[in-house]
Amino acid sequence: MPNSNHPHHLLNPNQSHSPLSLQPWQVLIVDDDEEVHFITELVLKDLYFEERAIEVLHAYNLDQATTLLQHNPDIGVILLEAVMNHENCGLKLINIIRNELKNQALRIILRTGYPQEIPEQETMIQYDINGYKSKQELTAQKLITTVIASLRAFKTIHALETTRLGMEMILDSSESLFEFQSTQKFASGVLTLLSAFLRASPDGILCVQTDTLNPTPPPDKNFREMHIIGATGDLQLTEGTIDQHTGALSALELAREVFKHKHSILKDDTLALFLNAPNVPDAVAVLQGVQEINDEDRVLLRYFSTKISLALANVIHFKKFKEARKAAAIDFLTKLPNRREFLTIGEQLIRLCKNSNQSITLAMIDIDHFKEINDLYGHEAGDLALKAFSQFMSDHIREEDFFARIGGEEFCLILPRTDQQKSKTILQRICRSLAEHIFEINELQIKLTISVGADFMADDLNHMMSRADRRLYRAKNSGRNRLFMTDERGDENFCEEA
Repeated sequence: MPNSNHPHHLLNPNQSHSPLSLQPWQVLIVDDDEEVHFITELVLKDLYFEERAIEVLHAYNLDQATTLLQHNPDIGVILLEAVMNHENCGLKLINIIRNELKNQALRIILRTGYPQEIPEQETMIQYDINGYKSKQELTAQKLITTVIASLRAFKTIHALETTRLGMEMILDSSESLFEFQSTQKFASGVLTLLSAFLRASPDGILCVQTDTLNPTPPPDKNFREMHIIGATGDLQLTEGTIDQHTGALSALELAREVFKHKHSILKDDTLALFLNAPNVPDAVAVLQGVQEINDEDRVLLRYFSTKISLALANVIHFKKFKEARKAAAIDFLTKLPNRREFLTIGEQLIRLCKNSNQSITLAMIDIDHFKEINDLYGHEAGDLALKAFSQFMSDHIREEDFFARIGGEEFCLILPRTDQQKSKTILQRICRSLAEHIFEINELQIKLTISVGADFMADDLNHMMSRADRRLYRAKNSGRNRLFMTDERGDENFCEEA
């Protein structure tokens, strides 16, 4: 038997058991005779079955027995006196066990000193019991063989029931794991499910190899090979606190061993579960407060770990897809949404405002005389000017507004829930603030102005862009640094220098 202070390979079926998995078998004696309790415990106290000792529990009446059974669901055998205090309390307890507590695994051995009152054949037929013995025939040797046979049957039934419930939980939880799209929520979900499955405390860490999700190693130089994607309970970390968190340090040290040896480890009451499947990045879930790992748990954990690995791969692929989609939707220079993203989001915003009967304004914006900046100061200065202008605009629009670069020095701004008068006020304020602003670019002081053409007839994006673009053209031909809009009839009769 391995020392619990040393880690061992957990999920290897040939691995000897940890002491944590060798909890004693529980046998309950229910009898109103104190001497029966004493003699029975004396016979069973040194008995071992499959390397597990026998723990004897005692109840002297119906209420005590019911309470013990409610609080000790792993009791394997009950030695039950049918008649206590001259009442058939034992028979009542059988109905409580099977019908109220819904405990079908518990082996019930009815033993009685009143066989004439409790006929064997009739009792076996009428009640869901697993054996009938009169106290006169139950010698020490027969008591031992009866208990061993009952424990063996309990073990088989309990294993089947545990496996069934475990499989149901794994199948149900596996579906929910595949629904997670955030890595942190996924990690929390995995650790919560594992703690429930293993009846453990909810203190855990889920980590992957560093290059799986993030090429940047964590700040702690001692754990550069792993990246923590989530934690629960007492192991939740704030940035930069690993060195001060003893529990997290020990958990990560164990995770490091698992990554190195590529198998799960149980050390003391901490489980480090190796999550591995073909074509899936390796990961480790560390869970503290694990009180028991039995053979059924081992089988189910091997299956569960595969499911978790596949779900993790799904989360990672979704994360990479989002990053790729974001990269495809962002202008490389200004970090604003690009034309492709603008066409998608713009159409959605217009449809939303149209369906809710709300106003919306679309403004086409062009930086005046931008070619002169490139010609005079070079393209590097021009790029810096575009970035500075983009930041200026982002700082001067509302959170709900949508601003994008759609090409060269041309931009587009959508103002949801904004009518003509309000959008006029917003756009004029932006134009005037920009004209007064001085940009510091490569030790140069540069001023920028813009020409703006706007439309607020929310029919569809293409038509709004077309009308706004025509007004932008008129603004540029009218001397630039101007704003052209329409009135409610769509007439192009509003022209004002910004």
